[in-house]
Amino acid sequence: MKHGQAFKIFTCFVCFSFLLFAGGIASLHAEGKKGAPPVGEMISRGIVKYQVGENLWKRVEASSFPIFQGMTIKTEKGTAIVSLSDKNQIELGPDSVLYFEEKEQIRLSKGSLNFRISPSRVMRLCAGNFMVVGTSALHASKGLASVSKAEEATGSLSIHSNSAVTIQGIQGHLTLLNQERTVMATIAPKESLTLPAAAGAKSGKEKTPAVQMAQVGEEEETAAGKGKGKETAS
Repeated sequence: MKHGQAFKIFTCFVCFSFLLFAGGIASLHAEGKKGAPPVGEMISRGIVKYQVGENLWKRVEASSFPIFQGMTIKTEKGTAIVSLSDKNQIELGPDSVLYFEEKEQIRLSKGSLNFRISPSRVMRLCAGNFMVVGTSALHASKGLASVSKAEEATGSLSIHSNSAVTIQGIQGHLTLLNQERTVMATIAPKESLTLPAAAGAKSGKEKTPAVQMAQVGEEEETAAGKGKGKETAS
């Protein structure tokens, strides 16, 4: 008799938990229907959470999880791969925080990520005062590059404990911009650049970030010179 009651209680608990879980997923889909559709889809492993309120996080339970604009994802002891439109992809490392700021703009607040940027469309990756875009996609958006010369860009982006930012190029060329969207450097494949947090801040009389950061190569020095010229003119 007691065994039967225990089984009924357990069954009710499982059903209730399932309803709560289904309700959470349904609310996410409802959010997409009310506004814009999902901007991507996430597959995660380990402990990964999404923000549901101020200082309030909920663990991702579904193997395939929709990502909407304005959503923040936090990995603890887990990892996550987010597939976006036009074959853009983000792989978020452990102990990282990623905010989907705009439709084509993603902000890394903590930790590290690997990325793949399609040459056909700009995806802006932000960290601190810096913004990284694929050079081919940037040129294509301005009508400066032909389809035959377009190249996919892959690399990594990480934020250190002192708020410095490291950009690593793996394939294709990357363009680094500051807060004013002035070109600071062009990063070639297998090149990396580490910058202090203050370097990408808005220009002032005591700051010359474009000169200080032009240390990757000849292309970067040229880009930095152009950035400095713009600051002097203003």
